[in-house]
Amino acid sequence: KPGKQQIEIKIDYESLARLSLTVADVARNVRIAYDGEVVTSLRDGDEDVDFRVQLAAVAREDISYLLNLSIPNRQGRLIKLREVARLETGPGPTAYRHFDGERVISIVGDIDQDITTPLEVIGAVFEHFNVEEDWPGVQLLVGGGAQEAEEEEQAEGGGHGIHMPSPSFFPLIAAIALPIIATGLIYDAAIVAVGVAVLVVGIYGWALEPASE
Repeated sequence: KPGKQQIEIKIDYESLARLSLTVADVARNVRIAYDGEVVTSLRDGDEDVDFRVQLAAVAREDISYLLNLSIPNRQGRLIKLREVARLETGPGPTAYRHFDGERVISIVGDIDQDITTPLEVIGAVFEHFNVEEDWPGVQLLVGGGAQEAEEEEQAEGGGHGIHMPSPSFFPLIAAIALPIIATGLIYDAAIVAVGVAVLVVGIYGWALEPASE
């Protein structure tokens, strides 16, 4: 039985690169447009009142507005979503699985250990997919034999494992850039350019920091 109808954004990667955008740029701006972004808060008595930037309800209900969504590139130029993607409508999954309250997709497989090892496979996956940059908000978790091999190797002190970035203030800089960009989308492209510049500093600064051991 097919699931509910869903809209899928099909990216044209050549156009994306030519117009100085990334998948993360598209995902972030679509998420802000439909889920909204809290840009500031005001104190009202004993309560904080959040001000959220979001597409109007009439725009969120009309698919044509999505294709006309403006996305700032690295030069501060506003690119329409239709210039880098197309939309496809079709049935979604019949059911969703959850782990720790989050929706998940599980990928399983058997490994021929005469050819490779679980750690080599996982290393190749993490090397191929830049999850933080290309799919913000998505986590790539390892389980099964690969997780057991990773834990055994770390316990023996002979492996380096998959390291997480060191504690850093650069993610905070990147986070500050988002409300600046959101405000610029409403008022002025120059503000968007400032926000993009701050975001680039935060992302590249974090990426260039050495990984923690």
